[in-house]
Amino acid sequence: MGKSKISIIIAREFAIRVKKKSFIFTTILTPLLFAALMVVPSLIAMYSGGEEGQKIAVVDAAALLCRIWRVMMSISLQKLRTKVLMN
Repeated sequence: MGKSKISIIIAREFAIRVKKKSFIFTTILTPLLFAALMVVPSLIAMYSGGEEGQKIAVVDAAALLCRIWRVMMSISLQKLRTKVLMN
């Protein structure tokens, strides 16, 4: 049995795409880029002269973070209470 017309078209299109330089370039470059995105931040952290335990201050003039924190904590406490009551 011969190939169907659609499978012949798919095979031809695939062969054309794979032979392009841009396909080969991105196929090689993409894994290298992802590897660099994982390795470079850890190297920067290892070799930077930063102090351990640095403190970061957050200025929240509108008190948005405080409100969000309160809501999150109240939800967490409610879940904890229901777990305790269920047991």
